[in-house]
Amino acid sequence: MDTLLYIRTAISGWCFVLVFALSASFRRGEVWKAFGDFVGSANKENVFAVVAAGALAAPPLIGFLLERLVSLILFWCRSNMYTYPCIEDLRGVWSKLSGQTCESLPEAGAVFHALFYSYAREDLRAWGRRRRAHIYASFTGALSIGAALLLAVPLSSFDWRVAVIAGLFVPVLAYHGWRELRIHKRTLGAWISMLARKELGDAVDQPRTATATQ
Repeated sequence: MDTLLYIRTAISGWCFVLVFALSASFRRGEVWKAFGDFVGSANKENVFAVVAAGALAAPPLIGFLLERLVSLILFWCRSNMYTYPCIEDLRGVWSKLSGQTCESLPEAGAVFHALFYSYAREDLRAWGRRRRAHIYASFTGALSIGAALLLAVPLSSFDWRVAVIAGLFVPVLAYHGWRELRIHKRTLGAWISMLARKELGDAVDQPRTATATQ
């Protein structure tokens, strides 16, 4: 797994676990009592093994699942790199340069990915990866806090004090994710409009020029 992906999913998962655990501990509901009974009655080595396994495996797993949900939501809202509205322009440009009809081309997201990772500068691609990591980290962090508080309600572990404090971070993270998404989308739109036409034109015209010279 990519290191950056693992780190951000683990952090989001830990946000979920921390918010839920704090809420349960302040509420002192059935879940917290059951956990206390388990710790008090079970063998100490078994308790340590269960807690260690849960601490290592649960947060990354929870964070990964929540990030997949964020990815689907962004895709459905046309706010994913594959579905940005601006990439439709690139598909039309490539259709004119290659001589193919739009109907015979792959969908716009596939054309964009193939061309962007073939012709964009490495520093722009690296910037895009970092910006995309910020987008997913912020949105997934906001979702993890909200999901933890929602799960606490039916399990009689909801505490208003924890909800108010943790809830303050939800709009902050959501706004940051939206801001990063807007910057990412506009930058890629600028690349398509200002740079992609020239670079793709050179890439397509060079084989034609070489053939004509021969």
